[in-house]
Amino acid sequence: MKSVLASVGITLIFAVGCQGQMPPMPGTTPPAEIPAADPAGPKQRIAIINVGGVDAAIMEHCVTNLQAVFLTPLTVLPPQEAVGADSLEDELPPLEKLKAEDTFCILAVIMGGEGNEKYVATYPKRRIAFVNARTLKPADGDETLYERRMKSETVRMVAYQMGIAPAPDPRCASHAYLNDDGLNQKGTNLCPPYQADVFKIGARLNLQGHPIDREQYYRKLAEEWMEKNQEQLQQQKKKR
Repeated sequence: MKSVLASVGITLIFAVGCQGQMPPMPGTTPPAEIPAADPAGPKQRIAIINVGGVDAAIMEHCVTNLQAVFLTPLTVLPPQEAVGADSLEDELPPLEKLKAEDTFCILAVIMGGEGNEKYVATYPKRRIAFVNARTLKPADGDETLYERRMKSETVRMVAYQMGIAPAPDPRCASHAYLNDDGLNQKGTNLCPPYQADVFKIGARLNLQGHPIDREQYYRKLAEEWMEKNQEQLQQQKKKR
């Protein structure tokens, strides 16, 4: 059993390989190395805020997904109205005022103005990122695709704030796609090599949350994969 789990774990990690590295979408800043936090200081938190009346259900799904991906509880700030400007930079000042000593970053999910066509924007030095719920909505109104886009892009923006590099795998949430087709291919989680970074970087940044043993975590992933793919595994055994 142990050897099977180990081989499945290796498959999970290396099956996501992809040649080449995509540049970031226009309007984003590549992630930078984030200085380590004082381990004796307050536990840092990732905060999320609804700006301009984003659908409450979408917000809830994004929060649930982010907490599962980054293994830390999110602080949900009270919603606020958008400044209403066409530039996301104009929304920064009121968000700056919400930061506290224990705020690692603020993710603003915003119903952006009509003149703002950016999907996302990230400001690592200011520890603020935006996901534009208006522009990410598919033209045909596909709600399932809309939710997946929102989950994926909120993960990407938090990953960039943490200094996690863009993934070369086009299925990874942190992949820096080039067009809507690329966006629609992305999943809502980080792929395994970048999931490992969550443990390492989360500890260095002193993020809130209970420490989780990485080996146990990957064992759990492998067991879940095996459970979902029992039929495929049985077929492979018969071929042997």
